[in-house]
Amino acid sequence: MKRIFTIVLIVFTTLSCLDQRPLDFTAPSTWYSNQDELEMALAGVYDPLRDLYSDYLSVQLSQATDEVFSKESAPKMVPYYYNYDKGDNVIKTVWQELYKGIDNANNFLENADNADCDVQLIRQMKGEALFLRGYYHFLLTAYWGDVPLRLSSTKTAEEVYTSAIKDMKESLDMVADISEHGFGGRVSKQAVKGILARVCLNAAGRIPDADASYYYTEARTWAKSLMDENFHELNPKFDDIFINLMQDRYDIKECIFEVECYGNTNNDEAKETGTFVSYYTAQWSSDWTVNDEKETLARGRGYMYCTPQLYDMYEDGDRRRDWTISPYIYSKKGEDGFEKRNYPEVFRFRWPGKFRREYEINLPPYSWGNSTNYPLLRYSDVLLMFAEADNYISGGTTAESLEAVNQVRRRAFGLDPETPAADVDLTAMSQGEFLA
Repeated sequence: MKRIFTIVLIVFTTLSCLDQRPLDFTAPSTWYSNQDELEMALAGVYDPLRDLYSDYLSVQLSQATDEVFSKESAPKMVPYYYNYDKGDNVIKTVWQELYKGIDNANNFLENADNADCDVQLIRQMKGEALFLRGYYHFLLTAYWGDVPLRLSSTKTAEEVYTSAIKDMKESLDMVADISEHGFGGRVSKQAVKGILARVCLNAAGRIPDADASYYYTEARTWAKSLMDENFHELNPKFDDIFINLMQDRYDIKECIFEVECYGNTNNDEAKETGTFVSYYTAQWSSDWTVNDEKETLARGRGYMYCTPQLYDMYEDGDRRRDWTISPYIYSKKGEDGFEKRNYPEVFRFRWPGKFRREYEINLPPYSWGNSTNYPLLRYSDVLLMFAEADNYISGGTTAESLEAVNQVRRRAFGLDPETPAADVDLTAMSQGEFLA
């Protein structure tokens, strides 16, 4: 059910003097001739998303937080230990992949109009490329601050943010509505609005000497615009979000933008897999019959533990805790299968539990890559971004910001997100109290 673009590598080079191009060389002037070639070129613009979020951004760089830590016995020279140098492969790869995506986007934008196909389709696809160019620039400046803006000299962070926001705004009227796509793996109007809220909120706190009020106002406007569509809503059950992802089911009401992954690294079929699930899951293995031979496939690598601090942040009764942080471990049971064994009552170290591999339907599961999409933007993100921006602009909570947060809280406690609940709902507080 995954919508996967066929991906081809297109190398555009210019050589002087001798014609040293291989016979299968394809130039931009001859490649963008029809819809199929346009689709393949656009796939090259999307491709860095999977490369980045299958591991580097979803695991390697996100481990350096107060939410999880690696359980390796010997620290290594890696970013998540804050122990690395300028030659670190993770840092280098993230930088290269982001600029590869920008290059691919620029090539697409410069040549797409040459294709002999529907003008409106070209416009929609250019909108997707334009948005992604902005998104890649946003990630670059979010991680590195002052970075080179494509084909130009090094720019300040504010200039890069401004360019990224401009690209995204321009793309809004060009891309399709999410209801037209029917899935969250392509850029939609709703994805543009939600990510614009994120970029503006990020800019408000990251740009030195910037007018924070302007960016907070922009963030609030974009989030509110998406909320006012009255299309998106919270999935009533928090755990269903991740069960749907594990089973390759789209839920566009909740999951607005996803990084597409496809296939299984255990076979030779077409695949564009992600590896983050193998990290963010409890450790266990099981025997499966593959090609008429029994193999032991490590389905969960148990690569890291959640911190006690993260565990303690959840309130009593918050159902997200025992889904986000696994309340059990797996034990081998006989020749096949597994059994769950609850942790002791007292918390020690537990594995992440959002992405639970027992829910996979594409068996046999493999230890590394699988088809689970990475969720880039959920409706709960939009509600919380709106609340944060509104709190800043208003100097404290308002009825709107409280309702946005309380919808997320009600679901967390197993209640109807849209029905007030006195025992769960937050009440009016100052700007500082809200941020605390």
